[in-house]
Amino acid sequence: MIKLRKWSDSSDVDVAVLAEELEQLLLAVYAVSPWTVGQLEEVLLSNVNRCALAEDGSQLVGFLVWQDTDFEAEVLQIAVLPSYQGQKIATALFDFLPADKEIFLEVRESNRPALLFYKKEKFEEILEKIEELKYYNEIRRRAEDLDAGNGKVHTIAEIEKMLEAIK
Repeated sequence: MIKLRKWSDSSDVDVAVLAEELEQLLLAVYAVSPWTVGQLEEVLLSNVNRCALAEDGSQLVGFLVWQDTDFEAEVLQIAVLPSYQGQKIATALFDFLPADKEIFLEVRESNRPALLFYKKEKFEEILEKIEELKYYNEIRRRAEDLDAGNGKVHTIAEIEKMLEAIK
């Protein structure tokens, strides 16, 4: 049976342990984690970020991280293990979002399952971040040029450091 709960730094799970578990879940969902363990720890320790967990017994099967400010909340990350998708876990995690604030999120246009999910959850597209996409695509292209085919995948932070080094 899936249990949902809100996590806080005073919870029974240590930040470092939870960050590792979150990264493992992200790797199972995306193959390449969009966040490092260190970034996850920082997000969890921030006083404006919140985290909700979905657990099946002792196994973490999904989570939602959002940033909560005075007037709005922004979904930073939501992920559910592939074997648990389709069971309305993500919808249940969204119930932790504040009902009295506008909710924002960003999603890649290529992420069709997420786009369909957000549409089902009644999210509306308000802005397409074309310039930001151009920026990240240019960074990735330059990283590929720098690595010249060795097949290594880099995080955005690694790529930005590489670019700084050649300026």
